[in-house]
Amino acid sequence: MKRVAQLIAITSTVTVLGAAAVGGAAKRPHEAPCSLRGSQTLYQDSTLRVYTKDYGPDTESDDYACLFSAGKRRKLARYDDLSGGEQLDLIRTQAPWVAYSLLGGGKAAGSWGRVCVLNLRTNVKRCEFTDDYDTPWVLGLGLTRNGSLAWMDSRFDPPGHTLIVHQLDAAASDSLVLDTGKDIDRSSLAVGGHFIYWTRAGQPQSATMP
Repeated sequence: MKRVAQLIAITSTVTVLGAAAVGGAAKRPHEAPCSLRGSQTLYQDSTLRVYTKDYGPDTESDDYACLFSAGKRRKLARYDDLSGGEQLDLIRTQAPWVAYSLLGGGKAAGSWGRVCVLNLRTNVKRCEFTDDYDTPWVLGLGLTRNGSLAWMDSRFDPPGHTLIVHQLDAAASDSLVLDTGKDIDRSSLAVGGHFIYWTRAGQPQSATMP
């Protein structure tokens, strides 16, 4: 009887420890905010996830980003068919930073475009509007590891469009215009390390940012 009692005690202890282990695995801090039920992934790597959640056909949707190590869901945009709002377009990441462009519109407000950079750890965000409401989309977007941002947009300037290259340094209060022209290659903007690259009249151009 003494041996049976010992076996029962050991089995009970193992069962409790096993349940605790399972419970611990189920409560890893990044799972709940970073994997919202019914969401669809827009971008994901080993450090963060960007995703959208639809709330039914012809109703509304929310776009989020989540840094796994922080375990906090950050809303990037919201849109619904009745009042409008904003939707994600381009996405660039350098954890803990995420840069993204937004296309916005509403029945009363017309259309607009924005670029934003957000620190997913601190929830500090900076945004700038694009140059032209008639052509609000962003043609190129780049991000450095320090959270500096570069983008290209356009302005309707008959005949055709003028292309504009912008820079927003991480520590600066205002953005800079680096270049404008109708002869800028609309698909040429790129960021590598601390360098911004683009092409104008077939010639490579560059600038630096933090």
